[in-house]
Amino acid sequence: MHILHLVPSIAPIYGGVTTAVIQLAQSLQAQGCEITLATTNAAGDSGQVDWAVPLGQVVDHQGLRVIYFPRWTRFKIAPALTQWLWEHGRNFDGVHLHAVFSYPTLSGGGVCRAKRIPYVLSPHGMLDPREFTKKSTAKKIYSLLERETLRGCSALHFTCEEEKQVSETWGTQPPKVIVPLGVPPAPDHAPNGSLHQRLGLDPTIPLVLFLSRWDPKKGLDRLLPALALVKKQGVAFHLVLAGGGQGVFDQQVQRWIYQYGLTDQITCPGFVRGLDREEYLRESSLFVLPSYYENFGLAVAEAMAWGLPVLITKGVYIWREIQQAQAGIVVGDTPEALAQGLIQLLQDPALRATLGHQGQELTRTQYNWDQVAQQMIKVYQQIMP
Repeated sequence: MHILHLVPSIAPIYGGVTTAVIQLAQSLQAQGCEITLATTNAAGDSGQVDWAVPLGQVVDHQGLRVIYFPRWTRFKIAPALTQWLWEHGRNFDGVHLHAVFSYPTLSGGGVCRAKRIPYVLSPHGMLDPREFTKKSTAKKIYSLLERETLRGCSALHFTCEEEKQVSETWGTQPPKVIVPLGVPPAPDHAPNGSLHQRLGLDPTIPLVLFLSRWDPKKGLDRLLPALALVKKQGVAFHLVLAGGGQGVFDQQVQRWIYQYGLTDQITCPGFVRGLDREEYLRESSLFVLPSYYENFGLAVAEAMAWGLPVLITKGVYIWREIQQAQAGIVVGDTPEALAQGLIQLLQDPALRATLGHQGQELTRTQYNWDQVAQQMIKVYQQIMP
């Protein structure tokens, strides 16, 4: 099968969706599918410079055939992408659209319906009612137009049962399928104290890792006051607040850090990739993500693959799977509940080791990309002639 994946952007600044799309495409390719990925050159929506990449031609990106098209405005309006899809769409057995409330998805769905090309739509959590309430007027207009994209798809793909349930308010009629995301297995590793040394910390201090975009939905307004409570109890820790965001929210996070007296307990390294990312995952003692809503939580699964116990709220929609596998601790959505969970993990190395081992087993059996790709191929085979 020759499948076109269409995604608004694959820039790292957009978070886990771009990572998931690239890794899914790579895994499908490894299973024998022919994959092409069409996207825009967008690399941020708040003044960042667009990617300086060749436009309108096939280039290699991490072993994938990728075609970039120029975007206009922050909504990634890309007429050249639409024209290209109109001219070449029938060369593919099917199209996989990623994300909603975006011009590439809207126009891509329209072309597929006009050309009678079967397509799968992965909303990646964007059909969550709470996601919809924060949309701008322009994006609300997009959502009205994209109801046809939802109705016309051959399959609507969710990453877990919880995401499917919260999206039911849209009343969509297409077949709904659940295929999780995956994470690569972690290399054999053992902490060596390199990060403690680099940060100038006592090697006995547990490192708490947050590794995600800085976005209001991620629950940093819960996490930072919770850490202030942990500090008040005299429990030692150091938070690596990796990631970053766009706009004024970054500034708000820095104000919270100062407000709660956590300047000496927090390091903010920005976005981390490659070997730096591996070092943070290898050297940390536990992972925390207290999101308000999170359709899957790819960073959580990645942390489990590295053997880290995870502390999450029920806003991370794979919380049931994590709780059932005893791979982490699921807490309430208050700073007090978070603080209690943090203290429990920080003071019990044996518990951390047990939860971390069970998390690795969960990712090995349910969230490995080979199995995920095989499940997605079955979806394609059911809907594509």
